[in-house]
Amino acid sequence: MQSLVGKGYVQGTLSRYKVLEKHLSAFVLSKYELADVDIKRVDQAFLNNFDYYLRSDKTARITMWLKTSRI
Repeated sequence: MQSLVGKGYVQGTLSRYKVLEKHLSAFVLSKYELADVDIKRVDQAFLNNFDYYLRSDKTARITMWLKTSRI
């Protein structure tokens, strides 16, 4: 992603991407006890659970959700 800054992406996009990646990794670890999730498991229920996690868990609040939901 870093290599795309200046080629259609700005530094702010990269920053939001890194924050989202951090929260997604923490979510997958806490919810599924896995380091990674198969893309086939990413369905509406997964997205709803991640949304709930961002809105309610200790790692993020509504501000973070609002910032990353645009990605």
